[in-house]
Amino acid sequence: MTTLAPIITFKAGICEFDTSATPPKISPKPTPGYIYLYEGQDDELVHFCWRPRTASLRDPEIDLVMVPSDGSFKPYQTFQGDARKSPTNGRIFVLKFQSSSARHLFWLQSKTQHAQGDLGYFSPRDLKLGEIVDQLLQGEQVNVQDELNTIPSGQGGQDDDDDSGNRMEGVRRESQSGAAETLGSGDPFIGDPSNEGEESREGGADGGRAASMPTNDATTAVQNFLRSMQGNQALQDPQIHNPPQQEVFTTLPDLLPSSTTIPVIESANEEFVDNLLRQLPPELMLLAQEVDEVSSADPTPETAQAAIDALSLDQKKEILRKALRSPQFHQSLSSLTHAIRDGGLPSISDALGIPVENGGYLKKGGTVPLGGGDAVEAFLKGARLSVEKDMEKIEKEDGEGKMDTDYQYFADAPPTIVPLLVKPHFDALTDEQKLYAHHVSRAAFLGTRIVLRQVSPESEAIFDFILSLQNAHHGYWPNLQKAAGITDQALQDFLNYATQFLGNAGNYKGFGDSKFIPRCPPETIDALASAVPKAKEVLEKSKTSVAAFYATTQQPGLMHLGFPDKGHLSTYYPDSPDITQDEIEQISDFMAEKKLLPENTRLKKNRDGNFRLLIASGLAKPPPEGGDAGPETVFDLSGKLDGKKLELVYGDHIEELAKIALQIKKAGLYAANDRQKQMMDQYAKSFGSGSLNAFKESQKLWVKDIGPMVETNIGFIETYRDPANVRAEWEGLIAMVNKERTQAFQKLVDAAPGMIPKLPWSRDFEKDTFQAPDFTSLEVLTFNGSGIPAGINIPNYNDIRQEIGFKNVSLGNVLSAKAPNEPIPFIHPRDLDVYQANRDQAFEVQVGIHELLGHGTGKLLQETEQGKYNFDISNPPLNPVTNKPIATYYKPGQTWSSVFGGFSASYEECRAECVAMALSCDFSILEIFGFGDGSVDVDGKSGDVLYTGYLSMARAGIAAVEFWDPKSRKWGQAHMQARFSILKTFLDAGEGFATLDYTQDDLSDLTVGLDRGKILTVGRKTVEAYLQKLHVFKCTADYEAGKKLYEEMTHVDDWWATKVRPEVLRRKTPRKVFVQANTVERNGKVELKEYEPTCEGMIQSWAEREV
Repeated sequence: MTTLAPIITFKAGICEFDTSATPPKISPKPTPGYIYLYEGQDDELVHFCWRPRTASLRDPEIDLVMVPSDGSFKPYQTFQGDARKSPTNGRIFVLKFQSSSARHLFWLQSKTQHAQGDLGYFSPRDLKLGEIVDQLLQGEQVNVQDELNTIPSGQGGQDDDDDSGNRMEGVRRESQSGAAETLGSGDPFIGDPSNEGEESREGGADGGRAASMPTNDATTAVQNFLRSMQGNQALQDPQIHNPPQQEVFTTLPDLLPSSTTIPVIESANEEFVDNLLRQLPPELMLLAQEVDEVSSADPTPETAQAAIDALSLDQKKEILRKALRSPQFHQSLSSLTHAIRDGGLPSISDALGIPVENGGYLKKGGTVPLGGGDAVEAFLKGARLSVEKDMEKIEKEDGEGKMDTDYQYFADAPPTIVPLLVKPHFDALTDEQKLYAHHVSRAAFLGTRIVLRQVSPESEAIFDFILSLQNAHHGYWPNLQKAAGITDQALQDFLNYATQFLGNAGNYKGFGDSKFIPRCPPETIDALASAVPKAKEVLEKSKTSVAAFYATTQQPGLMHLGFPDKGHLSTYYPDSPDITQDEIEQISDFMAEKKLLPENTRLKKNRDGNFRLLIASGLAKPPPEGGDAGPETVFDLSGKLDGKKLELVYGDHIEELAKIALQIKKAGLYAANDRQKQMMDQYAKSFGSGSLNAFKESQKLWVKDIGPMVETNIGFIETYRDPANVRAEWEGLIAMVNKERTQAFQKLVDAAPGMIPKLPWSRDFEKDTFQAPDFTSLEVLTFNGSGIPAGINIPNYNDIRQEIGFKNVSLGNVLSAKAPNEPIPFIHPRDLDVYQANRDQAFEVQVGIHELLGHGTGKLLQETEQGKYNFDISNPPLNPVTNKPIATYYKPGQTWSSVFGGFSASYEECRAECVAMALSCDFSILEIFGFGDGSVDVDGKSGDVLYTGYLSMARAGIAAVEFWDPKSRKWGQAHMQARFSILKTFLDAGEGFATLDYTQDDLSDLTVGLDRGKILTVGRKTVEAYLQKLHVFKCTADYEAGKKLYEEMTHVDDWWATKVRPEVLRRKTPRKVFVQANTVERNGKVELKEYEPTCEGMIQSWAEREV
């Protein structure tokens, strides 16, 4: 290792700028430290450094590469007679820059040389130190010792002892006018650095990482830029009293320091590196090959390309490193910044092809150019827009076989983390109710690994990797950061990723089904793994490479869940890349014939073309009496799969389900009644033996268990993520009833028989008798799965719904959970106040109607068994869409999802949403929820709620295109596909009812507009017309008509794909992830433990679940 030789070193501490104080203040940090300067061997530039005295020369906390003449180092001083003195009670030097607004403040820690101990007195030695540093920053050659020797004897030339006995008391200098002078923009210097103490001086306890003034790194620069956009002020020049008000703006050197650009080069692939090299003078490539007489080599583009091709990747990267560290590069950035600030924006943006607002002028068509911070801001906005358009162009090309850009797959930064607050409701339970809730909660969380396996092959390993890192240092991530040698930003990027991963129970979005990847480079994952042997072992044992965390470059379709034969990923069909959609459907039909339900299964295709049906169970063999399909476990297939076999294999997720069954048995000991006890017994039987018939029995008992204090439902429930829409994800709900809010929902149940006839179909398409369900508002203790819904209507088995009924639940603490200052895109400013004031109430109304009267209505017309029908086959109902008798119906063994297949889930969500839109226009329903008196009042509070509900649906329809994939032209989220179709219904209504409003070509000001006065007429009419078709096609098993309608209404044309979607992606807000509590049993009592809504809190909560 080469020796690092400082040019000059002296004792100094750093200062921090506290903007939270009133007035803001500058305070010295007590950490004893050194300022030192050295010349870099690679870049030959002066480095300005500060380190704690306990740190080595090679481990500075501040290391700034100084471009000659860009920086200056000046004392903050005034004159009192002939003496120079700080206007504060400490000796402060300010490091500032010509090219940047950043400032660093340092206080001298050597003893004051003043005879009476004045702490603010600058001695000749102090001033000489500053002068030497300043000269070095200007690029001058300085003999430090000779300069120090010029200080007259007795003027402090040799004394560098610590200032150990003097206190800075927070004195403010009084000006001649009597007013107190301040540092920077009105900030008094206050501090007490003598608290440093002898121990820290001995090298033991200097405190943690010290804060400084804004550093010259990309993160701080961007923060400064954002502050400038908000009109805030940064620290002004401390040598100017009462400075003029001026916005801070970032500069190009701020955004592109070598500390930011070099890591990009280190992790870049060869194609990216080659593209950068083509922007450099060809001579550099020839020089790298030591070509003699470069000028005679005729560096044409062809010659330059040949030179690039002849270099190794390491050689190419070294050229770029030197270019990015060179004074010429930094000086060019500074010059460009100055040119933009000084009126050159119009010509510069035009030359570079960067679109800027108004062409870079103050007004559109004007002649006065933007200047100062406004010009830099406009330039950066234009650059960002240009990049986004390029990204969208690349994305469009992906449809022709190219890999989609990674940026849209990056994990949220930061994720929106909210706590699922439940303590008051849990504390209100009895001890037995708490034990019941605890054991079912444990059962739900023990299914986590099932969910992970249902998401992706690598999810379980990533889960264990995250928890291994958490446990290695007991959740103290700075220790792990130090051990791994990664930056603050790299650690935060990983924590953000881990939080989103845990919030989605896997590395694909629970709401959207697309993969998300870390923002930190793969080297960060490698470094973390190397720092924790257990974490490294997890990846090696599972054969999970670091590449699995990132984008699948060779197979971009794998970034989305879907049918394997369409190039997508689905672990419901593990290790079966060549299984086809048709084969999956053929086996589904065969299973229906055998009355073998699919929800708890996965399907695997063997290399010999035969199939294995993996059945989730806690036992490795079927029970002695046989499984749901009888004692057979091997079946001969027929039809298109003639000659192939299907083998039933028990024991999928065997370890987890055995543990789950045990917890369910324990919960049964604390059941509130015999029905709950029987329900727990059926759950345990199902999870142990793999019987879905037993699970159906548990669901019948659950529907009949009316009004429990602790509501639970657990098992393989929803089929949204299976592309075939038949296999279900593990899910567990444990919640307490909110009695007050439940009263409103019960009133809705009571009113339902009078509301159903208002829907646009006859009794022929409705259940013979409305089974009044239990409808409760719940406060969730535990919800384990890939995401938490706002409401639930289950069970999903149609025969149970028709014969026994169903339950509706609204999840109150999910509905009310919000992140502070959550942005609301696509709502016009004129509507924002009414929207914000009513969106929670409108959403509660929507969820209530959606679950009860949406999912709870309708009759499937069916031949229940050979020759028997649930309608009059001799006089079939009249189809209101065609005005002819129905011609289709369900055959024996067919279900809604088996007939309508992959789009059935989204279709049904759309039908339920349309019911909510139609019936929310009924003011008697709004009265049930406490809005108005039941009379029509479009302009009153109830009208506000109605209007907000329609606005919310329209806004969601715009946001929905985020979840449409332009490569596969496939929707990735059932609810959002439905909402897009409803927005199109609004827009197709005509008469000016709904509009998409914008003035900018890039749609950057896109909002949705609705005519409030036409909701009850035009809006309701068009929704009901669409709803009638959706409903009748479902009831009559008219797959062809339903498919044609829904594909038409959810079709994304080029305008939506190439214009709207990029703007939606630009303005998208992170979906909430919930930090949930844990329950802990101690001595027969159950305690609740809640966690902070932070990345660290989320990870800790999962680590302590021990699943």
